[in-house]
Amino acid sequence: MKKEIKLFLTVLIFSSLLSFLLASYFSFQKGNTAIIPIEGEIGVSSNVFSSAITSDSIISSIKKAETNPNIKVIVFRINSGGGSAVASQEIVSAIKEMNKTSIAWIRDVGASGAYWIASATDYIICNNLSITGSVGVTMSYLEFSKLFDKYGVTLVELATPEHKEIASPYKNLTEYERISLQKMINQTYEFLVEDIAENRNMSVEELKTKSDGGMIFLGVDAKERGLIDYLGGEKELEELIKEKTNLTEIRFVIIGKKSIIESLASQLLSKLNIFTKQSVFLRT
Repeated sequence: MKKEIKLFLTVLIFSSLLSFLLASYFSFQKGNTAIIPIEGEIGVSSNVFSSAITSDSIISSIKKAETNPNIKVIVFRINSGGGSAVASQEIVSAIKEMNKTSIAWIRDVGASGAYWIASATDYIICNNLSITGSVGVTMSYLEFSKLFDKYGVTLVELATPEHKEIASPYKNLTEYERISLQKMINQTYEFLVEDIAENRNMSVEELKTKSDGGMIFLGVDAKERGLIDYLGGEKELEELIKEKTNLTEIRFVIIGKKSIIESLASQLLSKLNIFTKQSVFLRT
């Protein structure tokens, strides 16, 4: 009896999985508008349980949408405050190589590295209360050297050459190290604004003025500054797609959405991620 129950459950699970895969496949084939979610921190890690959405997974989704002849428009559904500069740039480059109409649909947040990604698309639409902008670069980490002094703890570091342990949380930066890191951040910022300015058909100085020192903006303010193109939600998105293409009916298909298990694991790890590795970030 137990074997029969076990067999029945196995067949049931397999059938359900097969039905889900077939439904996903036919939905993908029938859809004419791909939605690629960019939700959460943007990173390069390929770890399944990473809290970041990876550039590899986004680029893979772009390739799937690009090679499907039924897909006419690719919508990037953004809800992200940014993340890794490298990962953001990789996604930006992939978007620029696309041959299909691309639209960035900013939901709650589309800032910093996520805004950079949005700027590479043909059109940007967001809600009037969405958070966007934050065109800038940051590097941060926790530093414990004063805590060690308080409790009489001595750090013994053996490294070569002398700057191998730069940005270690256990020691103060030297003035030379601080200047060097700031130079690297400044160089990244200049590259960022040059690319966004080109994407938005602005001069670099115009973008710097309109982005107001890396400030965040509501969608309605971003529209006035020329940082986005349209205001609205899903209804307005559909109208925009019809306006810019010859589609009369919109059939969305989501590509690359995380499974429930992956999403729960990502949320858990994001809560536990107290220490920031030394890296350059484009995020709010």
